Amino acid sequence: MDLQLGWMRPEAPYMPIATLGLLSALEDAGDLATAAWREAPIGLILEVFTNRSPDEVADAIIEAPWPDLGLIPWATTLGQAIKPMLSEAADPVSELRRLRRAVSDRGLAAERRLLDCLVTEAALDDGGVPGRNRLLRGVKADLSSVKEKMKLDRETLAVELVEGPLWKNGGSGLGLGLSPEVQTFGGTTGRNPSSVGSHSVLLYKLLWLGLLRLPPYGVLHRGRRMVGGPLITDQSSVSWPIWTSRLDSRQLKTYFSMSEIHEPEPNVDFLSRRGVTAVYRSTSVPINTMVSVFRWGRRVA
Repeated sequence: MDLQLGWMRPEAPYMPIATLGLLSALEDAGDLATAAWREAPIGLILEVFTNRSPDEVADAIIEAPWPDLGLIPWATTLGQAIKPMLSEAADPVSELRRLRRAVSDRGLAAERRLLDCLVTEAALDDGGVPGRNRLLRGVKADLSSVKEKMKLDRETLAVELVEGPLWKNGGSGLGLGLSPEVQTFGGTTGRNPSSVGSHSVLLYKLLWLGLLRLPPYGVLHRGRRMVGGPLITDQSSVSWPIWTSRLDSRQLKTYFSMSEIHEPEPNVDFLSRRGVTAVYRSTSVPINTMVSVFRWGRRVA
């Protein structure tokens, strides 16, 4: 049965990452699911093509591989975020490579995904520490966010999948700065002040599952090597396509890395030949020196 996510908005900055996270969970469960947008009387609808019921999809999300920070052989006491921990090493790049080799040698796939998605040694900061994934602008302490103990209830997740996110009070970092519906870290990303710190368990889980499949990489920008990666247009903006072809997780990542969607004025003809009907772009708004949140995307093509 096809799963229709009628609540998913094309202009939501969490849409592409959460969709990839959902496909990733189904893929890890042995289901090579695909997703596509289609026109409907009520507007655009995101469809996930799978043989599983909402309850079974919820099971796949619950059982999806999740990194265990205790299995990673950190050289120091486990901290709240990875960059401060790497900065304590004499050679941060070598330390990151050591950690990656160690988890790979032990066959720890989820832990390797985590180390790959958080930082990249292809772009170093002024202290020689690997640069942080720009999609994590809304996460102050990435390791603490991953370690958060979330109650994953099959029935509740199935309801959220069909009806949309159920917002709950909680830690302000759980939305990852990608949920414009709520406020984050005291910033006015939502209308209701009481919603500060609200989060959706479904989106929290899907966003991290998606981020684990979106490792950053270095790009050369105006003579300086910066942190780039899928969806990243520049250091403060992300762009994403609306696609009508049925794409699996691997194909979707390719679309997220399509250079044309990051152009100031994307070529509509070029994109339409590839089943892309629109492109949205969102710019992060700084909350403080460490954290930013993304607004609703604006259509640029």
